[in-house]
Amino acid sequence: MRCLIVRHAEADGSWNSQTPDSSIDAPLSKKGFEQAEKLARRLQNEKIDRAHVSTAKRAIATAAEILCFHQKIPFVFEPLLVAQQFSNGSGDLRKRIQNRVVPFFHNLLDSYPNESVLLVSHADIIEVLYLYLMGRLFARESYQANQPDH
Repeated sequence: MRCLIVRHAEADGSWNSQTPDSSIDAPLSKKGFEQAEKLARRLQNEKIDRAHVSTAKRAIATAAEILCFHQKIPFVFEPLLVAQQFSNGSGDLRKRIQNRVVPFFHNLLDSYPNESVLLVSHADIIEVLYLYLMGRLFARESYQANQPDH
């Protein structure tokens, strides 16, 4: 499987400044729409067979721009790709993300071995997936030592 992993474009920051609950489903900002359009043009000639997208508005809007050039592919809204901003006290956030994202990714590998899959998600999901793909299951030390640049 070939996998194109995309972080959603810039979200409207006014949502976060108006409320302490950053889990609000913020839409893209004006700059975010410009970023998504630019990325769509960059990926217009890439082979994409299917897309799995977080159910957040900003991820859906980013994917919609990309998929304007790939209109006949399956588009799956995937709750497992949704960001989780806050820990609820039941353990380490990134470890919980790893526990749901790694099996999801293995399912994609098994289900679509010869296809090119677009994933549109969030920084925390992508960071954990990055560590997994680099052969480093999440541990606080490996995360801090190997954190990708945004």
